[in-house]
Amino acid sequence: MKKIITFSLILFSGMVCYGQQKGHSEVYLNWNLGAPLNNSFATGFNAAGGSIGYNTFICKNFAVGGAIGWNNYNTYYERQTYHTKTGAITTDMYTYIFALPIMATATQYINAGKFVSPYIKVGAGALYGEQSQYYNIYEDRTTDWGFTVIPEVGAKISFIPGSKWSLNASAQYLYATNKASVYNLNNIQTLSVNIGASWKFR
Repeated sequence: MKKIITFSLILFSGMVCYGQQKGHSEVYLNWNLGAPLNNSFATGFNAAGGSIGYNTFICKNFAVGGAIGWNNYNTYYERQTYHTKTGAITTDMYTYIFALPIMATATQYINAGKFVSPYIKVGAGALYGEQSQYYNIYEDRTTDWGFTVIPEVGAKISFIPGSKWSLNASAQYLYATNKASVYNLNNIQTLSVNIGASWKFR
């Protein structure tokens, strides 16, 4: 995973402007759908995530900004008996991983056209995580913070040239260093897609 972080940071720092003309700013809101990749604690697909962000173009094809996202991955385990050091309990159980990344972002647009503008984005920052177990009337929960990096590829789609509104479609990979040893969770990795809209202004 260190290679992924290193590559993303190199990409982040290596993004360059193709022109010197400053552009507009924009805000966007995305619906996030995805699933964890690397753990057996909470493996379920989630379609209730999202993100909101802001970009400002420092030249024609390159923007910097910030974003905050959220997602809650969960798994349901049917009724079974769990053995502990003090005894045993028979119950069904829900497990959850809640992820809240807070990032600075850099976006490079490539061959932007009138209708479709492909881009590469890298976000880096902190991720607040919660890991929870709900069984019978009981709840166990841990919380933690970690470093996160999120590379993303996507495109903005406009149906009218020059429109302030556009649709967003992208795929992203999230890696975070959050750990919860009690649940054998050494990091958080997810793969997801975003569908949303953006609005640009001067």
